[in-house]
Amino acid sequence: GMVYLLDKSVTLAEEWCSVVKYAVRNVKSKFEGFLEPALAFLLDAYKRKRFPSWLYLLSILVVELAQASLKARELIFRTVSDISQEFFIALPSQEAMNENP
Repeated sequence: GMVYLLDKSVTLAEEWCSVVKYAVRNVKSKFEGFLEPALAFLLDAYKRKRFPSWLYLLSILVVELAQASLKARELIFRTVSDISQEFFIALPSQEAMNENP
């Protein structure tokens, strides 16, 4: 539950980062399969007004790694469009992401 997530924030952040990195590095064609539930979890946490620090770190990591896939990138921007800019302060613009190789 959420209590466990808050208590184990650092460990879970590291685990999430490892999972997403593995997905991108080894199974790029299936990246969207990892991305969608991660974004759904972020959106749910936002709507419930729960903001463990690792959620913020995960949101940044996912956005950065999504540059490996145009489909994944489009999914991210569709999802975060409902979330306030105050929470996702470090999100790069769609244009900036498109410029990166």
